[in-house]
Amino acid sequence: KTVTETIPLFQVKANERVLACTVRVLTGNTTGTQTAEVGDGSDTDRFVTTANITINSAGIYDGSGAGFASTGGYLYTTADTVDLLYTADGNSTVSAVFRVTAVIETWPG
Repeated sequence: KTVTETIPLFQVKANERVLACTVRVLTGNTTGTQTAEVGDGSDTDRFVTTANITINSAGIYDGSGAGFASTGGYLYTTADTVDLLYTADGNSTVSAVFRVTAVIETWPG
């Protein structure tokens, strides 16, 4: 059975911009198939895509999602949350440990 969990990390207000986002895998997990991505309620991998995080080894993975396609990051026009979406198959032992960092600033509007 595949298990998916969305973990809200940061509250973002209207007129706030996410300028950068990184995921640091502190403890990797090599059992089963697992993925993680960082996004929001509209785009689950807006900031860090699954392809950019290696869950089975510790390391720092930077944001390369569509939210950073333009200079200046992603500007929110309505409130939302920045979320970690974690998925593990039935063979996984859920033991990976993450630290997610985001740079968020208020944008004059």
